[in-house]
Amino acid sequence: MKRLRLVLLSILVLGSTLWAESAEVLPKGVYSLTFDSAFQYSNKVFDNDGEKIDSDEQKMTTIGGNIYMGITDQITGIIWWSPGYTLSGENASLPEASLTGAGELSLSAMVQVVGEQGWISSEKFRQAFCPGVIIPTAYNYDARTEANKVISGDDYQALPYYNAFGLSMESYTDFIISEKTHLNLYGYFTRYFPISGEDDLFSQVTELMGGGAVPDKIDYGYYLLGNINYNYTTSIGEGIDLRLTLPLGFSMTPDTKVDGTPVDDTGTMFLSVRPTIAVDLWILPLPLSVTVLYDQPLWGANIEAVSNAQVSLTTYLQF
Repeated sequence: MKRLRLVLLSILVLGSTLWAESAEVLPKGVYSLTFDSAFQYSNKVFDNDGEKIDSDEQKMTTIGGNIYMGITDQITGIIWWSPGYTLSGENASLPEASLTGAGELSLSAMVQVVGEQGWISSEKFRQAFCPGVIIPTAYNYDARTEANKVISGDDYQALPYYNAFGLSMESYTDFIISEKTHLNLYGYFTRYFPISGEDDLFSQVTELMGGGAVPDKIDYGYYLLGNINYNYTTSIGEGIDLRLTLPLGFSMTPDTKVDGTPVDDTGTMFLSVRPTIAVDLWILPLPLSVTVLYDQPLWGANIEAVSNAQVSLTTYLQF
């Protein structure tokens, strides 16, 4: 079961699409709607010492989306559900496990303090902050039922998310180099609230196998992400823009605590590069942005060396 815990932690870290490109906010009355789909694959794992070694094949397919709402010229409301739902997921070392289910929903508000639309005006520098709350959406997941399936050797569902409430904070900093280029520094931190052991598949399986009572609390701790992005935008035709982004990101999670006791080697670290290309079609009656990215692992610890390919479509509305 430790193997399953590490696989699911990997999915949480690698599935995140919270790689911001800019501290820009939407003008008042402008909305953006995004749908995305991602495919993740690995046959390697980073061990506790950071060495990449052979591992069992893992495949994941997810969908998700988000809505950005220009509340004022300085504040953009955000509803974020990406990855929202894992449609299919399998790991060859866990042949009976279906790694599927609904992820957490984020509700937040991005506030530009410094910038063209900020409370402090600047043409060369942008700074924004985004506090939020994390809400689990897999309400119908029953860990006890799935644990009984594990014991009986039947196929079972292992939810690939924490399914926990939390509080988050994001920081966006842009250094504007020219009209076409800017450098973005992005930070994201979430503190998850502990969940009951009754909602944890591993704890339920451990009890059924005679390994001890179900613990009172499972504490996943935090998720921390930081990245640096080089952004370039140019026009390739009337009403058509091309955006190129090269982000380098590092993320980490601590050891999971069970009733206050850390579970060894469950904390993760992950370093990756995520080249991204986007085309903005402003000439259409309903403007459309098409984005394609590829996430390449560089280094990590206690985590699957997962590569991630994602396509997203974004449209814009004004009311």
